[in-house]
Amino acid sequence: MAVGVVNTTVDYVLFVGLTKVLRLPLDWVWVAKLISGTVAISISFYLNRRWVFRVTGAPMGQAARFVATTVLAVYAIQTPLTQLFANSYPGLGKALYDVLKDAGLSGSVVTQALAIKTVAFALGTCVSMTFNFLLYRFWVFRSSSSEPR
Repeated sequence: MAVGVVNTTVDYVLFVGLTKVLRLPLDWVWVAKLISGTVAISISFYLNRRWVFRVTGAPMGQAARFVATTVLAVYAIQTPLTQLFANSYPGLGKALYDVLKDAGLSGSVVTQALAIKTVAFALGTCVSMTFNFLLYRFWVFRSSSSEPR
């Protein structure tokens, strides 16, 4: 869980930062998501391999399986879902903004666009994290012995 929090935090901060720095409109958030997701992939492999699954030995086969799994999750699941919920279905993000606005938490930092991007990011991340963990556990970092871990 801690690795997921670290990866997601890095991914989210880069994602939001890039959308701000590059002044990306909601229909271009996928650009920031591709970049932030790529950085998070590198961190994720190292932390999952060393800390979560405590794997030793030659990493080449695992690295290939990890990249295949994570690329599929980030680029084919998370990025399209983030784009879908930011651009085509922003209703949940708008609803979050309304709640924040009613609570007096909106302003120059907490904007409707930020709420939309945050909800879109969270939805895409939840689906891809589940996909990733299952494949990491049962395919990427599986035990090479026949004994259960």
